[in-house]
Amino acid sequence: YTPVRVSSTSFLTPPNHDRPVQTLELDLTGSGLSYGLCDQMMILPRNAPHVVDSFLRFFGLSGNDVYSFEPISGASHLNIPEKLTLREMFSQYVDLHGLPTRKLIGLLSQMASNPKEAREMTAIAESPEKYSKLS
Repeated sequence: YTPVRVSSTSFLTPPNHDRPVQTLELDLTGSGLSYGLCDQMMILPRNAPHVVDSFLRFFGLSGNDVYSFEPISGASHLNIPEKLTLREMFSQYVDLHGLPTRKLIGLLSQMASNPKEAREMTAIAESPEKYSKLS
């Protein structure tokens, strides 16, 4: 992976859109990279160590525990190592600042152990109006 600087950004979708789309202009100076028409690029989030530590502490997780990750259907194109620590996962591969999509909230509602919370999550997943109140 090669880190590069974002030189400008702008949103292509309206505020509170379910799946915000934005353009990024990247400064490749000194990176040794080039980018041409139809080239593809993966942008991975990089969360600050204090944000990851707070996240792990809040959920009572140890960042040093090693887990095996198996791609779910349709996600096999992601370039994530099969085994890594939770600290690596939440530092490099998960955007801790972003709002989860309605689809993800709906999927998570199916795993909720509390029926009331599951109903609330389902309601958010099914209602653009309720979802927009999260941001």
